Amino acid sequence: MSYSKELYDKIMRNPWLTVYECLRSKCDFSEIGRILKDLLMRPTDTEEYMVGLELLKALKSQAPVEVLLRSISMVVDEGLIKKVLEDTKPEKILEEYRKNYFKGMGLITLLEIFPFLNLRDELAERVKELLRQAPEKIDNEKDLREFLRAITFGPLSVLSPVKLKDVLVFIKDKLSNKPLCLQTKTDIVSMIVDNYPPQILGENTEIIDIIADILREVAENTILLASSELERALNIYSDINIFISKIRKLCEDLGRFDLCRRIWDRAGDSLNELYEKIGKVIVSFNTITEQ
Repeated sequence: MSYSKELYDKIMRNPWLTVYECLRSKCDFSEIGRILKDLLMRPTDTEEYMVGLELLKALKSQAPVEVLLRSISMVVDEGLIKKVLEDTKPEKILEEYRKNYFKGMGLITLLEIFPFLNLRDELAERVKELLRQAPEKIDNEKDLREFLRAITFGPLSVLSPVKLKDVLVFIKDKLSNKPLCLQTKTDIVSMIVDNYPPQILGENTEIIDIIADILREVAENTILLASSELERALNIYSDINIFISKIRKLCEDLGRFDLCRRIWDRAGDSLNELYEKIGKVIVSFNTITEQ
């Protein structure tokens, strides 16, 4: 055994508390990495594997990136890579999510370590496949919303700029325009502004252009949606306004107002039409309530 049985037993009892205490006492995270590997190599239907997923979530949530990297990088080998690739096949993640919410979420977290395993290309492909399959295979709207948000703020948020661009093109061209997916698209563009360094976005104007195209498409579909699902259309309208505020601040922080102009040049007409449509609906609603 290449690690302390005492530490292993503590992790099996409470991985979250163990990581918290280790961060305070500066214990050996390479040892935790060895335990993590041992747990993730177990069959997926075992208690040990589930604890491994919880340990990974605890590390992702509490530990600095360099600590997570140190925990994983020293234990990576072909066996671990093969096991992780097998466990995170899109159809397996979706199947587990439908059967066991917590296990499904844990497998999504497992995707987030792909960059540490030098699996960046594979991560982008799996994110695209999950985004494609989820609206078809998850019937419950609340469950679908949570799943898509987990993908957005999890594995999608750790893509390199090159791979992010690739996935954004897929989202623009292939992701469903179901009402819930329109909300997901606004989540995605907001996440990008929140998670990626402003300098990276400033240097990658192609990403800005694709975001603008996604925004235009969302606005156009929300205009149509307002006639049948007003409340949802208002929620999307609100999300778009939040995104516009974020991108305006990014332009101000960078001193790059050309980025905002790029977005408005590509999406401005549709956004103006949406604002006009929603504005009329709000005025009409207020008039009725005042009578």
